[in-house]
Amino acid sequence: MSETTSARKPVYSRTAQYLHWAVAAMIVLQFVLIEIAEGTTSRIAVLGLFANHKSVGMTILMLAILRLGWRLANQPPKLPSEMPAWQVQVSALTHWALYAFLFALPISGWLMSSAANYSVSWFGLFTWPDLVSPDEVLKDTLKTVHELLGKALFVIALLHVLAACKHHFLDKDDVLKRMSAAVPLVLFGLIIAGGTWALGSVGQSSESTDATDSGAVAETQPASADAVAESSDLPLWRIDFNTSFIEFTATQAGAPFTGEWADWQAKMQFDEQDLANSRFDVVIATSGVSTDDTERDETLQDSDFFDAENHPTVRFLTSEITQTDEGYLAQATLTVKGTAYPVEFVFDVATDGETRVLSGEARLDRLALGLGLGEWADTEWVGQYVDVLVGVSAVVVAE
Repeated sequence: MSETTSARKPVYSRTAQYLHWAVAAMIVLQFVLIEIAEGTTSRIAVLGLFANHKSVGMTILMLAILRLGWRLANQPPKLPSEMPAWQVQVSALTHWALYAFLFALPISGWLMSSAANYSVSWFGLFTWPDLVSPDEVLKDTLKTVHELLGKALFVIALLHVLAACKHHFLDKDDVLKRMSAAVPLVLFGLIIAGGTWALGSVGQSSESTDATDSGAVAETQPASADAVAESSDLPLWRIDFNTSFIEFTATQAGAPFTGEWADWQAKMQFDEQDLANSRFDVVIATSGVSTDDTERDETLQDSDFFDAENHPTVRFLTSEITQTDEGYLAQATLTVKGTAYPVEFVFDVATDGETRVLSGEARLDRLALGLGLGEWADTEWVGQYVDVLVGVSAVVVAE
């Protein structure tokens, strides 16, 4: 199909027109989302706005690929013959600069999110792969690059619009008419409607936390906070903390992220032949959380989550360990902010020479544990469940 549909008045094809105006409308929406986010005090609303910003950005990238492919396969209509040569050259340069920005901006944002350990979700439907490993310095550099590219795109796009207006109102030629006037009206209406829905969903989610604030979502009833580990004659495990870990995976804005508790101690006594006297007593420093993003780490330590200032530790204490077909099941209490909740921990233990290797996991309901209440109780933007993965390497030693 040719880009031109009339020899007398050459115009772009409908495909090119729709792609052009769809991208243009989304660029406008991107700047609107950023402006609103910068003026919003609600942190969960900001999270939602930036999540939508990223989803729209990746949509622009996909449409830009389609638009470029269409442009390369279809000859665009020629500019008026009376246009000066320098204007023709500037027009070509501006068009290709716009294409470059349409690729550079989403990719730089994608890279920045990867460096911040924020995987990019596309409207919660799927998650784009991370392009780089988490790196705080790289994230800051890419943030600066992304902002500068955004400002440059604004300037180039403004020049593009002003040039089109010049052709239409001063030169009175058909350059602007090559793009149908009806197309932008329809597409801008659709984009504005989509943007209104996106902003509305953020507003509703940030307001629907009253039930959570009153504790209505806490299905797990607190156990006694005074649980004390009974004594055991079993030998202790001497843990190799260099190879042992407590990690977790949660979701944020539709995409998973991982974290680790870097500061913890444990008293572990376990014997497959004496499960009645086997027990684990683990104390984790709440200030030791690390998700490769400073802002998110600080949020997890504030009063809405672990309240590290007033509750410096979390304690995991087993009360009963039983054998299952696939390993072992520990019934335990997890004391969070002074309240102990019953939890289950599934694990297995292997022997490698003198080394005992424990591998275990648990799924926790953060709302039931009183974590992330208030505006953070919104499960659309912050997942309700957290998967904890534990690996312990130790040598059994006599007391």
